[in-house]
Amino acid sequence: MHAKRVQRGVFWSLAGFVGQPVRDYAAEARIQLLDGASIVERIRALDRDNQAALLARAFEGDYRTPTCVACGVKLLPREGRGRLFWGCQNVSKGCRITLPRAA
Repeated sequence: MHAKRVQRGVFWSLAGFVGQPVRDYAAEARIQLLDGASIVERIRALDRDNQAALLARAFEGDYRTPTCVACGVKLLPREGRGRLFWGCQNVSKGCRITLPRAA
């Protein structure tokens, strides 16, 4: 946000936010922090039609496959060194993002 001179923003985290320094920085940078409960509360405040439209959009496409946080592409299921993991499709371009995968 700072690099692009964005005036304000919203950051959603289903897991919540750790510590007062995060909240202080967000307030200073004009970033609104929303945790899982706040997200649900905002969705419930919408009328039924808007709720349905939002949820339909949120769950369209492949939402079960993780997305690379660096590249924005879907990760691929991979196996290496005796473990299962998700790996970025752009590994040939130098992206090394991985996530553990259940068996």
